Amino acid sequence: MGGRKLLDVYKNFVLDCDGVLWHSATAIAGSVEAVSRMRAAGKRVVFVTNNSTKSRQAYLDKFEALKFEGVEVEHINTSGSAAAELCKLGGHKKVFAIGEPGLMEEFKAVGVETVEVSSDAKTGMDEAEFENAKLEEGVSAVVVGWDRNFSFRKLCLASLYIQAGAKLIATGLDPSDKVGGKSMPGNGCNVNAIQYSVDDPQGEHTTVAGKPNSHLMENILNKYNFTGSETLMVGDRLDTDIKFAEGQAKSLLVLSGCTPIEEYESRTDVKPTHVAADLATALDMEI
Repeated sequence: MGGRKLLDVYKNFVLDCDGVLWHSATAIAGSVEAVSRMRAAGKRVVFVTNNSTKSRQAYLDKFEALKFEGVEVEHINTSGSAAAELCKLGGHKKVFAIGEPGLMEEFKAVGVETVEVSSDAKTGMDEAEFENAKLEEGVSAVVVGWDRNFSFRKLCLASLYIQAGAKLIATGLDPSDKVGGKSMPGNGCNVNAIQYSVDDPQGEHTTVAGKPNSHLMENILNKYNFTGSETLMVGDRLDTDIKFAEGQAKSLLVLSGCTPIEEYESRTDVKPTHVAADLATALDMEI
């Protein structure tokens, strides 16, 4: 394959969103045109994100607002939709859910009931309330998606449900996201707090529904009838995006998101197939 452009080598592209296509509400320079070039070249392009704050329909609205063309809701895979499907397949009919409206919409879509802390509830919990807390019957899992209103009350209730036998399911473990050049705490911080509260700091009893769950990649390949050797996973994180592709697809690390070049060069445990400054640059890169 030496001397051929990356765009010509692969038939299928699985694209992460944050750090690859956009930063917050702004498209990364060249990303809109890059996706259009892929489609014009006859490539199949789908998307996967660990950000569960939005439903797939809400993400479609964002793609359209940022002028990405040709995207349909069935092309979009979120950690929230993955968690909802995982719970449905696992027989969880009722879950205690921590997250934002997009996550709840995905659970509603598959018929799994969610128990939530109401938006007007107090954020704290004292010892007496913790001791006498009334838990909903039938909750068999605690699902944790990124929640920008995460509170001590939610932490306490999640801990109580797990102590009562519920399984812990995380949409993802991203420690942070780049916002305005700074690292904003991600879902991994909330999940880790819950893990510590039940004496499982290493997360040995936590199921991750989103990236880098290998079953999710397998499902994506099967869903779109992609062949792994012809498929390129594009992401900005080594521990989620690049690890996600291991053994199942090829991978491209772009340096337009969370991973600085120094981290890429120093890591020996996770290595991408390719690395580029950004998605637009990568398409013309000779490999």
